Amino acid sequence: MSLKAKCVLSLACMSLLMPGPASADIRHHVIEVHRGHPPDYVRVVVPRERFYHGYPVIRHYGPVFGGFGYFYDDRLAWRFFGFTAWELAIARNLNEEQMRAHEAAIVEATTAPVNDPIDWNDGPASGTVTATREGHTQDGRPCREFQQEVTIGGSSEKAFGTACQQADGSWQIVRQ
Repeated sequence: MSLKAKCVLSLACMSLLMPGPASADIRHHVIEVHRGHPPDYVRVVVPRERFYHGYPVIRHYGPVFGGFGYFYDDRLAWRFFGFTAWELAIARNLNEEQMRAHEAAIVEATTAPVNDPIDWNDGPASGTVTATREGHTQDGRPCREFQQEVTIGGSSEKAFGTACQQADGSWQIVRQ
């Protein structure tokens, strides 16, 4: 069943979320763009749509590479593959380092305080990912509502979505 179908079946996906606590003490995190790869990294070409141990991995735009964020292989990145369903058309213009920095900001936002923006910046490309609310499903799984913005050479695209953590620790988009 597709993620969108699951969302429709959940009545109102936003009802999964309970209002999160307001925070007066806002911290600002900046993701450092990493150049190059770890010494044991092996570059492989992977399909843009595939499954890894039953998890959908979808990357229609941007560079083709395994992993997510600064997790350079599927084995380490599997918990965050659900976020590959949350795509931005502007991301097709990001290079690998920029895409990984953007994805690393998503990973950081899964544990950052609510309303604490996570920024990344690499020359003409930059972006922000912020968890705006948190709550839980009726069965107790944690959920977060996220907003993101990516800017490349003066053009920006914004996106909003809700993701819930599954029992195995992986995140899944339930509403875009």
